[in-house]
Amino acid sequence: MRQPEVLCLRNWLISALRSGSASDRAEALAICEQLFHERPDYFFARTTLADLWLDGGELEKAAELIFGPELVPTSRKRLPIIQVAIPGF
Repeated sequence: MRQPEVLCLRNWLISALRSGSASDRAEALAICEQLFHERPDYFFARTTLADLWLDGGELEKAAELIFGPELVPTSRKRLPIIQVAIPGF
């Protein structure tokens, strides 16, 4: 009998792998990307993936995932605080 999927266990596995070797971190990223692809509505898949991208120096990619493409500046200008504090308005 197949056990039900527990999303937080996959997220904990990702967290454990992040503190390992470079190959462990690569595996963590692959698992997280797969989890986000399967469950884009799962909040922790989104935030963990953005955090992994930040670890890899992919700032724009992480910001777009969290804030949406409409709030990510195309130049290095700062956003007005209201745009960051209230996404979608």
